[in-house]
Amino acid sequence: MKNIAPEILEQNVVAIFNAMGATPEHSALVAGLLVKSELSGYGSHGVGRVRQYVNGIKSGILDPVAVPEVVMDRPSVARVDGKRAFGQVVARKAMETAIAKARESGLAMVGAFNSNHVGRLTDYVKLAAENDLVALMMCNGGGPNVAAHGARSKVLGTNPIAFAVPSREGRTMVMDFATSAVTEGNLRVFSNRGVRLDEKVVMDQDGHFTDDPNAFFAGGATVPIGRHKGSALSGIVEIMAGIFTGARCSSFDGYVDGNGIMIKVMQPDLFRPRSEFDDDIELFYQKVTGADRMNGVDRIYFPGEPELENVATYRQEGVQLDDATWEALTGIARECQVDFG
Repeated sequence: MKNIAPEILEQNVVAIFNAMGATPEHSALVAGLLVKSELSGYGSHGVGRVRQYVNGIKSGILDPVAVPEVVMDRPSVARVDGKRAFGQVVARKAMETAIAKARESGLAMVGAFNSNHVGRLTDYVKLAAENDLVALMMCNGGGPNVAAHGARSKVLGTNPIAFAVPSREGRTMVMDFATSAVTEGNLRVFSNRGVRLDEKVVMDQDGHFTDDPNAFFAGGATVPIGRHKGSALSGIVEIMAGIFTGARCSSFDGYVDGNGIMIKVMQPDLFRPRSEFDDDIELFYQKVTGADRMNGVDRIYFPGEPELENVATYRQEGVQLDDATWEALTGIARECQVDFG
């Protein structure tokens, strides 16, 4: 394992993207979010993705200088053409557009297509909550990686959903989860670290469950959360973020790898006085975190709280990168003639 200060890691990733022709603004945004994922404890969406992005630039799937464009603009609805830019740049544009429209009309829906991998959805819905708005976001694509319930072949994306809401107490309540039982990114991390799986979340190419994360990369598949319910939830994401926006689905012929994006942003007082909304949000938080605990449980976390604790820890102690990720990063740096510190 390699321990590195987050600031140094971010500077190095910025240098790689700059060397690949990205604008300084785009390099800073993407590198910052990748390192933020590492700090949050999500190496699956962290700097291990640099190789994916560099390969995307080399192949022409990712345009490092492209600027997303709003191609359909209505008072509360917009459609964004990502122009094959960094997914983080596209998602940020889509969310900022939704925030602006929700402030004016109370409610906004924005879809985006022609995007690359967007990273963690938390980073975008949290931006809305920090602007005192409620946000729901979903992405399809990036696959197919997941077998529908009862199938063994991959037909669905990881298809995450995220939700964020501001609170009177200054907390940003965030829920962000994949509709698959495990993500491709996590399987890559487990493979790098030699970790075996302890649940039935991966099938090999013959449809047998296995504890070997490498079986996925050898033609296997992950499964949805909650069996048939997760499969249906994933289908909703495919339709809303993929078909509705025009990004299409990863199992379709002619599909270009990336993420379709669907965002909905709302003012908290859209239906009732803000004070009543705030009272009930706080009551809900207290009910969840104050519930009677199971034996051996010291604390009930609200979704998103463990990540905040991770950030505080890793900022102080440094980011831990496994050997495979470190070797990949330093190898990319050599290719780009970047002095990786």
